[in-house]
Amino acid sequence: MHERYPSHWGRVILHLLIDGTNELVHRELAEVLGSGGYPRLQTDLGDASEVLDDASDENIDHLKALAATMISERDRKLDGLCAVLPR
Repeated sequence: MHERYPSHWGRVILHLLIDGTNELVHRELAEVLGSGGYPRLQTDLGDASEVLDDASDENIDHLKALAATMISERDRKLDGLCAVLPR
């Protein structure tokens, strides 16, 4: 690669494309609503694939297990969220 454009910039640009919007919205909401002003439920994918169109049985099983773990670990937060949502 040309010396003016180090190879690590490819990873930086890819990160911005994938996560940039998510991080921007989080920062803006946190600034507008203050700390704890909105619920944010996010986790690492662990063994699940990061490929958006991976609908393989194995990946679906990983995602279901991840969802079950998230629900059990964040039960109180989810209950609080349900309490403030309109019915």
